[in-house]
Amino acid sequence: MLVGEAPGRQEDLTGRPFVGQAGQILNRFLELAGLTRDKLYITNVVRCRPPGNATPTPTATAQHLPLLRVALEEQHPHTVVTLGATALAALAPDARRLTACHGKAFYRDGRRIYPMFHPAYAMRNPAVWPLLYQDFLHLHRDPPLPAALHYRIGTHGDAAALATSGIIGFDLETTDTLRGGVFYPHEQRILGYSVSAAPNESIYVPEPPASPFAEYLQAESVVKVCHNAKFEAQLLAGMGITLRHFEDTKLMAYLLGHFSTHLKDLSWQLLDVQQLRLDDVRQGRPTSALSPEEWLPYAAADADVTLQIWRILDSDLQGALRQLYYEKELPLVPILAHAERGGVLLDTACLGTLSEQLHAKVDGAEKHLARSL
Repeated sequence: MLVGEAPGRQEDLTGRPFVGQAGQILNRFLELAGLTRDKLYITNVVRCRPPGNATPTPTATAQHLPLLRVALEEQHPHTVVTLGATALAALAPDARRLTACHGKAFYRDGRRIYPMFHPAYAMRNPAVWPLLYQDFLHLHRDPPLPAALHYRIGTHGDAAALATSGIIGFDLETTDTLRGGVFYPHEQRILGYSVSAAPNESIYVPEPPASPFAEYLQAESVVKVCHNAKFEAQLLAGMGITLRHFEDTKLMAYLLGHFSTHLKDLSWQLLDVQQLRLDDVRQGRPTSALSPEEWLPYAAADADVTLQIWRILDSDLQGALRQLYYEKELPLVPILAHAERGGVLLDTACLGTLSEQLHAKVDGAEKHLARSL
């Protein structure tokens, strides 16, 4: 069973779902999965076209949801493919965002749910095409069983012992600094850090980095794999620690064109690992109120999956992109971290002159365009 969002213009005229441009794209992808429309039940969450072809409101979705539930009971499908965020939210309100869970089957009320992007979204976003292609190819694949995790609370000495392996995943946990939707990184305080040297193994140290581990953060002999290394570099600099010889999986994912560079999204897409969300751990409390035992499964996983993701991305990053990463992008990290931490001195007089020159050029271009018309 395929569930979309709402009818478009062609669907509204014919009374049949997915017969317009999005339907033509859907047909092509169905062929990839070895499926034909006559073997499927295709419908939408909302059965009538919203005004202006807008995304259905929560009220409209709630009004039409009983019809969808009836269809589910009558058809009793083994797999329900949700096309787009609206369909996913209707059938699994607690699901992760679509950028994280697309192409990853999970179960709700005994039914197999398989989220995908909507074909109409792919028409507007070319980057989604390869994702849709892969998701349809893997339509019949179930997620692997979760691996056994060996996470524990450790000490600075334990972290130092792991660092002797030469390559570690590293991640900091901090206090909350989000107020009124604004992020204040300069106010953050380090609560602890996690270190991983092998898949599915990690420790969480519930204190800011200190000796003997802190020396390894500055050592060129140990590779520190971070996700958004600028964040770690900036906070460590506040402790007088210079992060050296590091890697950045967020930068790598960006250069490789991954649709989302969020760690939680990458872990699910690349590793089939569905990480805990911070909100699930906090449960409305500030991060400073969490005990080390509460932090452990969340924090230790960050270092673990970061190192695993790096091994995949490092293999994928080749040629000119690899050169760009090591010669341009990575060297900029400490520079940007320093600039964000200490601020940047601006020459206001020079900026004023440049602004006047820019406005003059814009005025000249507008006059030239007016004469041409």
